[in-house]
Amino acid sequence: MVALAAVNLTLLFSSHLSPDARIILRDDQQWNTAVQQRWSVFSPPTYLGAIKPATEQDVAAIVKIASANDIPFLATGAGHGASLTTGNLHDGIDIDLGNFNGVQVDAANSQVTVGGSTTFEQLYEPLYAAGKEIPTASGPCVGVVGATLGGGVTRMQGIHGMLVDSLLSVRVVTATGGLVTASETENPDLFWGLRGAGSNFGIVTSATYKVYDLTNNGQVFNADFVFAPGQNESVFEAVASYNHVMPPNLAIVQGVAFNPTLGVPTISINAVFYGPEDQARAAIAPFLAIPNIRSNISVVPWNVLPSVSSFGTEHNTCTKDNRLDFYGLGLRAVDAGTFGTVFDQLGGLYAQQLGVNPVWSVQRFSNAGSLLTADEKTAYPHRDLQAHMFIISIIHDAALDSTIASFVENARAELDATSGNKELSVYVNYAHGDEGAAAWYSRRKLPQLKQLKKKWDAKGLFSFTNPVPAS
Repeated sequence: MVALAAVNLTLLFSSHLSPDARIILRDDQQWNTAVQQRWSVFSPPTYLGAIKPATEQDVAAIVKIASANDIPFLATGAGHGASLTTGNLHDGIDIDLGNFNGVQVDAANSQVTVGGSTTFEQLYEPLYAAGKEIPTASGPCVGVVGATLGGGVTRMQGIHGMLVDSLLSVRVVTATGGLVTASETENPDLFWGLRGAGSNFGIVTSATYKVYDLTNNGQVFNADFVFAPGQNESVFEAVASYNHVMPPNLAIVQGVAFNPTLGVPTISINAVFYGPEDQARAAIAPFLAIPNIRSNISVVPWNVLPSVSSFGTEHNTCTKDNRLDFYGLGLRAVDAGTFGTVFDQLGGLYAQQLGVNPVWSVQRFSNAGSLLTADEKTAYPHRDLQAHMFIISIIHDAALDSTIASFVENARAELDATSGNKELSVYVNYAHGDEGAAAWYSRRKLPQLKQLKKKWDAKGLFSFTNPVPAS
């Protein structure tokens, strides 16, 4: 065992790694360019350094040596996680999976295999060229595997289900440093846990998914609107009108943000429909009926959707090193009145001109496809949720942390009270970190997850991202 203060990562690890693996110390001048940076640094882990493995065997060796020397570690794919729980890692190792970023399309068998750090934007062109599609997150720079391990909320979940429902198999390094395959037929218990609570059980180096023939010949209807604050009641009633009647091929994202040009909060709606334009216009009729101050409606190929939707701003989420505080919440229904109350409260906060303008986003994606998979099939617990929301605050002045936290936590409680939830429910990839395992994984799934934790990670090595409790 090595005292952390005296750890020499190069001496400890280098002889056990392949020639193409790389060790980068935290004080290295190349740290910011050679190592995957985090999307949020609000409560970041602290590292002695990073190791960029080049092979699966490198990953296994790192886990074995780190475990033997009680050095904590965290695997990083695309770096998009924002939970405060990662801040519990101190003086550890960043296992940077940047070399595991491949995409292999097997069109004949309708499969794609990706690496542990592959992002969604890397999938669009090769899949589209093969006449295929896969459910993808709206953020193009989000890691495919990272999103999957939490369940995989996507715009196409009404058609193809959660992203975990398309997952066929993974290669994973376990807590013992073992390298195994997990699928329905190999290590099925581990495969169950990886599909919804995956950060607790290992490091996924590659994953193979089922892919699908292009819906509507790959043509996607996209509509974007911006509404003035005076239209908030009409817009929220329109969003609520989809309670229990959401078309499976429709995806809606509502945003509320401060508009610096107008000096007021505005409401945005992005609506994506995977089908003919006439059906799409009928599906979004509630929004078309509301006067807007800006709009853009188009039909585009599936592979260019991320460059067009939300007025072409989705790549704005690709910036790194944001001091970004993130709160999420799952909704089983949308209450227009509560939405209006929170909108007014946000307007009041913006008017204070604190220099922090939280953005409130609601993803209204159909659960029709996700409900086709039985609840007990995977660890993911929230198939019946009708919407996922989050509030993001970029806070440059730490003196404002408690003020913003108090505001957002009050808004979260108000929204939860009229959400139809019997208990707090949060998509684990949208967790703030304070909600607890029952909110992330549900009380009914926790007993089985705890047993899996004892079997596959008895030492709790993989417990820095929204952990399953040991007991």
